[in-house]
Amino acid sequence: MSATPVLARQPSLLDLDERYRALYDAQAARLVPSLEALSDEQWASPSRNSRWTVQQTMQHVAGVLIENVRVIDGLGRTWSADFDPHRSPQEDIDTRADETPAETVAGYAEASRRYREHLATRASSEERRPMLWGDPADFRLFQLHLHWDAWIHERDMLLPLGIEPVEDLEALRFATAYGVLFAGVAVKMAGAPLDTVLSIADLGDVRLEVSPDAIRVRVDPVGPGEGVPVAGAAPLADALAGRGDVAAVVDGPDDVVGPLNLIGAFLRG
Repeated sequence: MSATPVLARQPSLLDLDERYRALYDAQAARLVPSLEALSDEQWASPSRNSRWTVQQTMQHVAGVLIENVRVIDGLGRTWSADFDPHRSPQEDIDTRADETPAETVAGYAEASRRYREHLATRASSEERRPMLWGDPADFRLFQLHLHWDAWIHERDMLLPLGIEPVEDLEALRFATAYGVLFAGVAVKMAGAPLDTVLSIADLGDVRLEVSPDAIRVRVDPVGPGEGVPVAGAAPLADALAGRGDVAAVVDGPDDVVGPLNLIGAFLRG
């Protein structure tokens, strides 16, 4: 892909500062005890991922983090170099078939501890690391992908159990901004430019600009303006991740809704 994904600095969503580290710490700190409280029946219940149980979904969250921490540590990858977002996560889960829920949580907790150690030592905006699928990316973008993935899957696990995930505006802003950026990658790959402002009821304006040179996302936290109306940030992030239809959340024209649906369709397989 010739274009470079960029999260524009308003606010500086890509800064490696205490704000992001606190956000990740809070996510990890709440996820472990909430999962440890689940019963065996809840662990075996279906998640929002139609093919995965709650435990299998958590095995995916843990597996992605464990593998990426290995890469950061310079230990090399265990997943196939030929990464396929539809096949590779299932292959990793299959290797964990005999894992107990306690072992799944312990694996995540240890990888999360190591990852937070890495966050505490990285302050350079120039550092690049290979993403799980092999391409190098700004380490801050790598962070946001891990945060977004865990944020979506936390909802995948807890919502079907009738448990409302603990949420705050900062986490919502990060997850939504990355979801919009991810949608822009799919739009770019489809070869169609897009420049639209999404006026999100509980978040504010998010502008997505897809051009031949870059994919840019700009977040204005002041409040929704004159852009395309969006029902809410969490429903938008869910729909962009394939958990629902963008058309049910975004009240906009087909030339906006259609491109935004591309990434969800891809993730659904």
